[in-house]
Amino acid sequence: MRIVRILLLLLLVVLLLPYLVTPFYRTGHPVSTLMAWRWLKGAPVSRQWIDFNAISPSLPRSVVGSEDAKFCSHHGIDWGALVKGYCSDLTRTLMVGRVSPKMKQIYKVVFDAQQAAIKFLRPGVTTTSADRVARDVIDAAGFGKYFGHGLGHGIGRDIHELPTLRKTGGEEELRPGMIVTVEPGIYLPGEGGVRIEDDVLITHSGCEVLSSLDKTFEGCHIE
Repeated sequence: MRIVRILLLLLLVVLLLPYLVTPFYRTGHPVSTLMAWRWLKGAPVSRQWIDFNAISPSLPRSVVGSEDAKFCSHHGIDWGALVKGYCSDLTRTLMVGRVSPKMKQIYKVVFDAQQAAIKFLRPGVTTTSADRVARDVIDAAGFGKYFGHGLGHGIGRDIHELPTLRKTGGEEELRPGMIVTVEPGIYLPGEGGVRIEDDVLITHSGCEVLSSLDKTFEGCHIE
């Protein structure tokens, strides 16, 4: 069973390769290139595999390991690239095998929370209010205590920059030209978790999602 799952993951990488190696340039900002391979144009790439089967709210990073043959494995892939001095940051949660109803519910809640936050982003809104929009969706679904980090952070020349989108701490208004990550998550210790992350540009009239890799449940589930 483990070999079959590894082969399925390799097949997914092959299918996604055209997206992973194609840079996306939006509104003049060379960000969110969605590259995952260090050999492409010599661009330095950062990748992390997150074991969502044994994760805790403190978000430890580890090589994918623990698997349950009866249900799916939850593989969080957090990666990005550095192109012309600008960073990108992207996370998708891949689910391999039969997915329990609870994990399907969690995926939908995280997806809905991210969509609500992105729809809310525009010049003038504050970092804490943006975090609150996503957090309210997760709280309403009963998983609030399992969302143990902020909604996102600024991104540009460095992978983590100001502003920080979180529920406490300094509050800052978003301004046109800022690029922030939007990455809500739910992590159930001993069961699994989901995080979805995209890069979002604040425009004069609202915002634009710079990353385009499929994040639907259907697009991230391998039977």
